[in-house]
Amino acid sequence: MRFVVSLVALAVLCACTEARLGVDASQLYPQTSWDCLVKNGYTFAIIRCYRSSDSVDPNCAETVKRAWAAGMNHVDLYMFPCAKCSDIESQVKRLDDHIKQNNIRYGQVWIDIEGYDRYWNKDKMKNREIFNKLVTAANATFLDHLGGLYVSRHSWNDILGSDYKEWGNLNVWYANWDHKAGMGNWQPYGNFTHPTMHQYWGDYHQICKINVDLNYRD
Repeated sequence: MRFVVSLVALAVLCACTEARLGVDASQLYPQTSWDCLVKNGYTFAIIRCYRSSDSVDPNCAETVKRAWAAGMNHVDLYMFPCAKCSDIESQVKRLDDHIKQNNIRYGQVWIDIEGYDRYWNKDKMKNREIFNKLVTAANATFLDHLGGLYVSRHSWNDILGSDYKEWGNLNVWYANWDHKAGMGNWQPYGNFTHPTMHQYWGDYHQICKINVDLNYRD
């Protein structure tokens, strides 16, 4: 989806506290684009490193390198697993191997939970079993470097069920494209009481001539 944004709206986006604005990206962009993002007040980045096609992202290492080189304060990774594909624990291992083999410097790993009926099953009980294995493996693998979950209220309820209350101790990065850099639209789900990050604008392309998602960090 594409949006036409006025100069006033852009000014509002950039007026937020500098350290709280960031982007997540799933494509390889030139160094000049990352330099541009930093110049415009974005100070953290979250880079896709495992794809829903059940494969590591070959652009991960280079994208992370460029984000750091631009002067980002924090660079994290995210994993988009496929519950319908190979063994979920082996997916975590492949990601970890890729990180180590490429000596990728990162802060935290976030697990992307979305894609009901495409990457997950219709059976919520089966999804819960796979999800538990996924988070347990990620927790054992990344330890303090496990950031938490990227999951919206809608995805959580559709994939795992509104009555599922496990793993509420994890940080949650939620998606709600209200175009407002803040936490004002947060609604609790699962056993999450307060979010860590809000993805407030998806497929944003009005800055630095690239297509990224915009995020606000508490």
